[in-house]
Amino acid sequence: MKVYVNGKFFDEEDAKISVFDYGFLYGYGLFESMRAYNGAVFRLDEHIKRLLDSAKEIRIDRGVSGSEIKNAVRKTLKENGLSDAYVRVTVTYGKGEPRLKFSSDVKNSLVVFATEFSQASSVYEKGIKVATSDTLKPHPLFSSVKSLNFLPYLMARLEAKRKGVDDILLTNPDGSIAEASTSNIFFVSKGRLVTPDSKILAGITRDTLIEIAGKRGIEVEKRRILPHEIKFFEECFLTNSTMELIPVVEIDGNVLGSGAPGEFTRKLHHLYRRLVADESL
Repeated sequence: MKVYVNGKFFDEEDAKISVFDYGFLYGYGLFESMRAYNGAVFRLDEHIKRLLDSAKEIRIDRGVSGSEIKNAVRKTLKENGLSDAYVRVTVTYGKGEPRLKFSSDVKNSLVVFATEFSQASSVYEKGIKVATSDTLKPHPLFSSVKSLNFLPYLMARLEAKRKGVDDILLTNPDGSIAEASTSNIFFVSKGRLVTPDSKILAGITRDTLIEIAGKRGIEVEKRRILPHEIKFFEECFLTNSTMELIPVVEIDGNVLGSGAPGEFTRKLHHLYRRLVADESL
């Protein structure tokens, strides 16, 4: 694998940043995970905009531009000869002083890598099981940015493993459903979509699904959702850029609908993939 690091490509074992980079020392950075189809990243501009907006929010917008990121992504795909791929972009504050001192002339670090994407079809055919977390909450300050401070979501995956499920749903301090460890969440109720509206990451796939629904006349209700409501929904699915739409068939041991991915979810996934195909030509 060839990895892009600050303007140059390196073999995987030689791709390095400073041990004094604040992304390494303090998790002071951001990342974006994307999916490439036919050699092009779907909604690349939206991913870059979210990254740069977040960089401004956490004050690390120093020296990395949208055009540089876009060129790095495209070159990384080409350098590795990849067509259908998982792509990750990481931007950090950059190299700083060991004792948390900030500099006015620091330059952000930019790292991009890509790997061939593959996913077992059984995830889409059988669906997954999830559980609500006992204790974990989304980060109260930066729930809207994809920070390198990913510990709560790593802990969520460990909790999922302990509980014998595929993923964990995090709840807000008020007890309402927020999101899964790396995904947004949608429920289906009487032909409409219902999704949380606060303290969540503005997912690119989430926004795309809402766009598709709007064009098809499907109502999307964004609101506070409490765990006790889950039993009244017919279907559920998670969304993220790499996995697209992931059907959820069981939550906290309670089976949704027939216990198989629902027709509404399948229909939306089909429409999503049609849009991807149209934009990847």
